[in-house]
Amino acid sequence: SPSSTEVQKKRAPPPIQNDMTEKLEGWKEVAIILIYISLYSAGGLLTKLSKGDGDYTYNPVGVTLVVSCLKLIISLAMLANQGWPANLGLAGSWRFAYPAVVYVIDDNLQFAVLYYITPGEAALFFSFKVLSTAMASKIMLNREISSLQWSALMLLTLGLGTSKIGGQHFQGFNLGHVLVVVVSTIGSTGDVYNEKLLKTDTEASIHLQNIKLYTFSVLLNGLGYAVYEKQGTLNSATYGWNVFVVMLVFVNSFNGIAVSVIFKFLDNIVKVQAAAGGMVLTVLLSSLIFGREPSLGFYLGVGIVFNALYIFNYKHKPITSDPQIEA
Repeated sequence: SPSSTEVQKKRAPPPIQNDMTEKLEGWKEVAIILIYISLYSAGGLLTKLSKGDGDYTYNPVGVTLVVSCLKLIISLAMLANQGWPANLGLAGSWRFAYPAVVYVIDDNLQFAVLYYITPGEAALFFSFKVLSTAMASKIMLNREISSLQWSALMLLTLGLGTSKIGGQHFQGFNLGHVLVVVVSTIGSTGDVYNEKLLKTDTEASIHLQNIKLYTFSVLLNGLGYAVYEKQGTLNSATYGWNVFVVMLVFVNSFNGIAVSVIFKFLDNIVKVQAAAGGMVLTVLLSSLIFGREPSLGFYLGVGIVFNALYIFNYKHKPITSDPQIEA
């Protein structure tokens, strides 16, 4: 009879590798990562700037609804330009409901997080998502992560946590910090499962897959908006908008598209590494915009971050002997 080890190997899902889908060319890979870093940082800063010094003057639930609608419209336009496929594959569309639920929760909690803490502080606490995403990838996708890469990810988390602004320690935990941990944990499972869906059907257009995801997002955000509006707690979806809110809607919409491209052609580990760069950029820009000088600890943390990224992506080259030396 087969051993228990052999049974476990048969039951274990095959690891999902990047070669399951068409790979991006080198420059395109760099471009999408840089775009994501820029949009990631801009989103946090614009959320804080749109709020001003007080409470939100607009309706955050309405903003997430408009963002979902805009992402759906963009995906429909891109698929129409590409050409509608003969088979839409609607039978399995329900699988996109789970990541849609996760993203609806995540998008709305982002506003709550930035209500209590600054973008720089939030970015540092979001470093927890580095490890939670790696663990979710290992469990859900059976992704191969070496012991050296695990060490690099832990070092990356440490480096992000070391990067404090202005040498000021956090004045105790509040609800914002708790929400960051919740968002990071829930968001990791949604991201990894979404990656699995995008890569499982290698023949499906990414635009068609996004349409399925964003359709659920629009329905769920619309339901949430209707519930709040019925309670009389909300104004119109665009009430109180300013220029920062308009910019935020477009930034978050294109950021969602960029994330899908990363999941389809790269992976979640690449995303969290890019997000680490976005966190560093957010802290730098936050210090400039909000008048807080980066401390020595920040620069030390940045050094740790980039060392961790190098270690994780380092490809060992075997040492070969020089035939002339041997002779």
